[in-house]
Amino acid sequence: MSLKMLKTIWLALVGLAFLVSCTQQTESEVQPVLLQGKTMGTTFSVKLFPTQDDINQLNLYESVNNELIRINQLMSTYIADSELSKFNQTEAGKPFEFSADNVEILTKSFEINRESNGAFDVTVGPIVNLWGFGPNGRIETRPSDADIANVKHFVGIDKVSLTGNVAVKKHKDVYVDFSSIAKGFAVDKIAEYLERNNITNYLVEIGGEMRLSGHKPSGELWTVAVEKPVTNRREAQLIFSP
Repeated sequence: MSLKMLKTIWLALVGLAFLVSCTQQTESEVQPVLLQGKTMGTTFSVKLFPTQDDINQLNLYESVNNELIRINQLMSTYIADSELSKFNQTEAGKPFEFSADNVEILTKSFEINRESNGAFDVTVGPIVNLWGFGPNGRIETRPSDADIANVKHFVGIDKVSLTGNVAVKKHKDVYVDFSSIAKGFAVDKIAEYLERNNITNYLVEIGGEMRLSGHKPSGELWTVAVEKPVTNRREAQLIFSP
C-alpha cells in the first residue's frame, strides 16, 4: 500500500462524523472509529465503537471498502462489465446465471414490487436512462411523449423471469437498474460483516441509506439528523434517536 493511500485512509478514519450528537462527548468516553470513503457514486460512512482495544483500523477499512467494491461490481449499471450490466446486454430468451447476491436482491425486488402494487420496479432502467439519470449522463432536451411511450414497452417486472439463479429477459431492451435497492443491500452486508467480527455498536450509512445497532459506551442511543430538503443551506429538519 502506497504512502499516499495510507494518508488518505488515515484522513478518512479521523474525518468529521456525519452524526449530530445531542450531548457533548467527554474525554473519559471511548473514542469511536470512523471509516469514510466513496462508493456507488456517493459516499459511505461507518461509525463504530469496538469492543476490543487493539482493533486494526486500516485492516477494517480495507475489508469494508473491498466488500463495497465487490457489491458494486455485481450491481452497478455504471460499470460496463459488472454482472448486472452483462445481464442487461444479453439477448431476449438467453439464460443468465446470477451470483447469490444478485439472486437475493432480484428476489427481494420481485417481492417489493408485489407489495407496492407495482410502484417499485427495477426494470424502470430504460426510463431512467431516457431522462438522463443513468450512466449515459444528462440529456439536453426533454424526451418526447413518443420516446417515453416506446420505452415503456420494455418496462415491467413481468419482463424478467428468475428460476433458481437463472434470469431471463423477455425482450432484448429490458434494462434492470438496482440503484433504488443496492445501497440498502450494501448497508446490510457491511452491518453483517461487523457483527461477524463482534462489533455490535455501529452506524452504517451509504448515500443516505442507514442501519444502526447498539449504543455509545455511555449508554446513549445513536442520534440521527434528517436534513431539510433545501438547496441553499444545510439544516436539520428532525433529530431523533431510533
